[in-house]
Amino acid sequence: MKTRPLANAILLISLNPVCWAQVGNESNQALGGRGPEISQFEGTLEGIARDRIKIKSEDGKETIAVLGRSSRIQYEATATANFLRPGMMVRFESGFDVQQGTPLAPIAQLEVFRPSKSTMLQPEDRKKQTAGIYPAADFKDEPEENKAPRNTRQAATRVAKAVETNFVVVGQLRVVQAQKMRIQAGNRAVIVELKPDAKISIAAGDAMFFKLGDKVKLTGARAAGSTMLQVELLEVEGADPLGEDAKPGAAGNNRAGAKRGSTTRRNGNN
Repeated sequence: MKTRPLANAILLISLNPVCWAQVGNESNQALGGRGPEISQFEGTLEGIARDRIKIKSEDGKETIAVLGRSSRIQYEATATANFLRPGMMVRFESGFDVQQGTPLAPIAQLEVFRPSKSTMLQPEDRKKQTAGIYPAADFKDEPEENKAPRNTRQAATRVAKAVETNFVVVGQLRVVQAQKMRIQAGNRAVIVELKPDAKISIAAGDAMFFKLGDKVKLTGARAAGSTMLQVELLEVEGADPLGEDAKPGAAGNNRAGAKRGSTTRRNGNN
């Protein structure tokens, strides 16, 4: 009776044990003695196509960054009031007349943000992206007695007794008309006015607002001899204020929820 190939293979392995660690070392030596290594790269955004990002450094070198499920993105930029669109999530701090439920003055600083989908957020970070109106002391390093009580009845009493105090408002833009906005902050609607010279900042953990020419710094793993880099951390800074070329209230490519397709130098900035 003939011995089957599988049986021969098992017999061969049992008679000649292999040190797989040694085989791995020999493979690394064949690649120059290096496996994947942590690498950093800085430059400007040259193109986007799905999970691939093309980056070019000041000295003309190019690399392709590959985004994966574990990749972290930190995006920061500034914007003009023309960038604001219904549906965007915003937050700001302002003095409020609690009895009237109105801000004491036009808003000087506003942040547009994209809610994080991470399940590992700290309670304070989760509150910062949850629609509602919160005492500003809750987000600052102040004594516990100055912060809102955990008991909801105590918290409501504390707010009711206040006449004028600072609050952080987190909510969704519902209406934008010139400098006035209506924001839905949980179960309460707040109407506020932006100062003409208000500073608007953008914060996001995804590629929604990326534009060609943005400054990029990335950290990731690169295989030996490869021009591609698997992203661990991608930090992007907007090169120009968003909304500069947009008309007030007009739909544009930079509105929240806009569909982002492939982007290259040929089709210009989005």
